[in-house]
Amino acid sequence: MRHAILGLTLLLATPAFAHSPNAPEHQLQPLGDLKLESGEAIKDFLDTVTDRGRKLH
Repeated sequence: MRHAILGLTLLLATPAFAHSPNAPEHQLQPLGDLKLESGEAIKDFLDTVTDRGRKLH
């Protein structure tokens, strides 16, 4: 059991390499207060946006 917990911890702690060096940069998009279905809100919500458009020839 102890080994399973250690393995899971190491798996979750491994950094994700989601971006290559030539990937477009993320831009922050402020959306203000984001209201949730529960009625609560996330104050000053920021989203990230990446443009991955295609070049048309």
